[in-house]
Amino acid sequence: MSKEVEGGLQMDVGPELTGKTYDPAFLALWLANPKIKPPTKAGNEMPNLGLSKSDIASLTAFITNGKTAAAGKQ
Repeated sequence: MSKEVEGGLQMDVGPELTGKTYDPAFLALWLANPKIKPPTKAGNEMPNLGLSKSDIASLTAFITNGKTAAAGKQ
């Protein structure tokens, strides 16, 4: 997905996630350790952001519209 930044420049910011669904437990594991899933394109590897358990729970809830029951058991 491209995002327009100052001056009309286009910048890749990540894949389009609209309409996609994710298993909360897998998403939480992946946010904790992105290396469990290989990148879909060369050079597009998700970095390990060093997220806390609280950050992971919050992101998982946001991305999955609050479906966190399984994700909270990491």
